[in-house]
Parts: sequence; C-alpha cells; structure tokens
Amino acid sequence: MWERILGHKQQLALLQKTLAENIFPHASLFAGPRGVGKFLTATITASALFCMQETKPCGTCLACRKIAEKNHPDVFFLVAENETVKIDQIRTLTSSLHYHPLEGEYKLVLIDDADCMTEGAANALLKTLEEPPPNTHFILVSAHPHRVLPTIRSRCQRVSFQPLSPSIIEQFLQETQNYNSEEAKRIARLSQGSLGLALQLTPPLIADTLDRFAFLVHQGNAADVMATSEEWSRAEEKTPLLLEILSLWYHEQFLLHPERRKYEEGFFHIHRAKRALETTANKQLLFEQLLFSLTTL
Repeated sequence: MWERILGHKQQLALLQKTLAENIFPHASLFAGPRGVGKFLTATITASALFCMQETKPCGTCLACRKIAEKNHPDVFFLVAENETVKIDQIRTLTSSLHYHPLEGEYKLVLIDDADCMTEGAANALLKTLEEPPPNTHFILVSAHPHRVLPTIRSRCQRVSFQPLSPSIIEQFLQETQNYNSEEAKRIARLSQGSLGLALQLTPPLIADTLDRFAFLVHQGNAADVMATSEEWSRAEEKTPLLLEILSLWYHEQFLLHPERRKYEEGFFHIHRAKRALETTANKQLLFEQLLFSLTTL
C-alpha cells in the first residue's frame, strides 16, 4: 500500500522504521501543503499499525479493509464540520477512548484539518494528549500547522511533507487522466506541487478561465467585466478554483517576467479576494472589484 503514496520517500522511511521497531509515537503531526498526500499517508500508516499480515499493510486483510472503509471500531476519523472541529466532537471522541480496543492492540485517532479546532476543542484534546489512554495513538493532519495550539504541537512528533515535484504530478496525470504531455506539464506547473489541486485543474477549465480573463484584459469593457463576474459568482463549488487559477497564473508570470511589479500587485489583489471569499455573501461584487482591479493594472 505504501506504493500508492507519491514522493515523500524520507517521510515514508521514517514511518516504516518506527512501525517496524514498535516505536511509533504516541502523537504525530503530519504537516504540509494541502493536496500532497498527508491524509492518505496517515490512513495507510493506520493500516500498517492494525494490519493482520506479516507484510504490513497488506490492504486486503479485514483490518485494512475496515480502515479503508472508515468503519474499524478502534480507528476514529475526525473531520471538520463546516470547516470547524468542535469541542463536542472531541468530547465524544475522548469518551470512546477509555474502553479497551475491540479488535486490535491499539486505538488510533486521525484528525484531519487539525488546525480547524476551536479553542475549546483544542484545549479538550490537549488534556487527552497530556494524560493519554494506554495503547492509543493520535495522528493530526494539517496544512496550517502554525494554527495548531503550540502546546499540542510540542506533544507531537512532526512529519513534514513538501510539495510534490512537477515531474511526479505530470507523470501521474498522463497515466491516470489521459492528458497529453503538454496538458500534464501545464497543470503540473500550475499546481505548485499539490496533486489534489492538479486533479481539479482540468485543461478545459484552465483554458476557459484564462481565455476569458485575457479577453477582459485586452478587449473587454465594464459590461464584459460585470457579465463575467456574475457568471463566475454563480459557479458554486468552482468559484474558489477560478480564483486559484488566476492566482497560479499570476504567480507563474511573476517568475517568468523581468517586469514583476504588475504581477506582484495582481497576485496581491487575488490573495485578498481569496481571503474575502470565505466571509463575503456577495460573490459577484467580489469578482467585480477584483476583475476591475486586475484589468486596470
């Protein structure tokens, strides 16, 4: 199963060593950019810890299958609800940890987006980390580890994940998505090492977004900007991705062109819009302000 993880050879070697020598830490923090394989690695690590076969993880035994399906009674997956991990989730979790394992030697808690814990949730988890139940392991996964409570971070062994190389992403896209070399190379470059993002950046979406933006910059008028803003604001789940495509394109141009000031300013405007998108109720106005700013640079 380890072969399913792209890259991260040093990190995998460390994890495999601690598992083989039975010194897997009580608490770990898998930290790194979003979309590089942290959660997958955490899940496969859990499978290795509970696997019933000699070669671990096998991926086919009952324990491995239950973990893959997220229904192993001794493995607890905790995910953010509405982008927040709440104190009630932690309290429900900790109450379950006082019982003996039902099917294995251990219990394991896997918290995705651990940086989304509220202050109350983080403090509740800290108490459990300070006085952990026997034979219990914790894996916290975070793309923003600086947001995790420092006292929690200090009790975790950190495993740092880096962006994947463009060549790894390019090869994966060609093998699994049937992209040609040029398409795969473009997406790999734009994804900035995030396979998760690369899988969302389809060639038609990139082309449509950048072609529309190029039209607005070179030929568009105020009416065109407003029409595009209305269309993009209604894109629902694709709205953040449209901003991401513009952001990646501006970052790419910043690196390629000697006259960087315009692209630096554009990148700043997009970054501000991405942050505002989390709280604004008027997405159309957000896009109007952004596109008017970008087309007048």
